[in-house]
Amino acid sequence: MKKIVYSLSFGTIGLKDYIKILIKNLINNSTKNMNQDRTIIIENDTVKFSLMFKDVLFKIEIYLFDKIKNMLGDRKFPQKLDTILLLINTDKLKNIKKYKRKHIQKINQLLTKKGNYALIGVNHENNKIDQEIIEKLIERSKILNMLYCFLLEDENKDIKSIFKKLLEDYVFNFRYSKPELFELAQEYSKEIQKRPDSFLFLN
Repeated sequence: MKKIVYSLSFGTIGLKDYIKILIKNLINNSTKNMNQDRTIIIENDTVKFSLMFKDVLFKIEIYLFDKIKNMLGDRKFPQKLDTILLLINTDKLKNIKKYKRKHIQKINQLLTKKGNYALIGVNHENNKIDQEIIEKLIERSKILNMLYCFLLEDENKDIKSIFKKLLEDYVFNFRYSKPELFELAQEYSKEIQKRPDSFLFLN
């Protein structure tokens, strides 16, 4: 049987240390099919793991950056990013205006293909979120021409929901753009679920 795995690369900008916690929460809230030490690989500011979702095996790579300038100045810039997540603390929402469309354009110039973008407002202090904050997040996501806008309040539940939404859209596009290949990918994924492998289940 032909091995068909869907490879996805994510880049995150902002709250680098916090996103590491979120990724660990995502992994801890997923069903492990094997020892965690063999399931996830962390190299410097890159996280790699395999994840089973909707009977499709995804090979995930996540590249972490503190700031946009760090991403743009990285000599090893990952040019094949599929989705870029821009995270901002809702307690410091005034800083949101420093992210401008020109920054997104510069990133696009370095990518070998058009990536998707998501703005994520992070409320990790568990403060009350009013409508004004939500409106500012939505407004900035529109200015930056971002496909997604999320509010993350619950570290465990929300990161899982965000990841599921992103993957659901990739599964949808895969199913309808390459239906024959999608069926083969599902057949392969169902087959390897019968034996122990290094991947997670996201339900």
